[in-house]
Amino acid sequence: MSQFVSSIAADDSDGLSLEFALGLYASNRLLLTRHDDDALPADERGIVMTSDDDDPNERLLSVVWGSACVVLLSSHKEYVLDVSHVGAGELAAAWAMLTRMNHDAVVTVEE
Repeated sequence: MSQFVSSIAADDSDGLSLEFALGLYASNRLLLTRHDDDALPADERGIVMTSDDDDPNERLLSVVWGSACVVLLSSHKEYVLDVSHVGAGELAAAWAMLTRMNHDAVVTVEE
């Protein structure tokens, strides 16, 4: 079952982040973050996922990006996100941010 996404916000003011507002009233969120991790060992680098009700140490493993649905597979679970109501500009900005976050191909991404 997919989760409705009401908006997506990309931010690069304090590291890189991508926030999916979940639910019709954005009552929950799913946040992808990546900080400057060049000093970390390779197995500790990557994109961290946090949500309102899950483990704050989830790592993003793969993404399947579509125009109506985005599937995120983490080290703990799979998120199926319905992005069909998100504007084309927001989706483009989110895709651009995900590309920046995954500059070293630590996450498998399919379009």
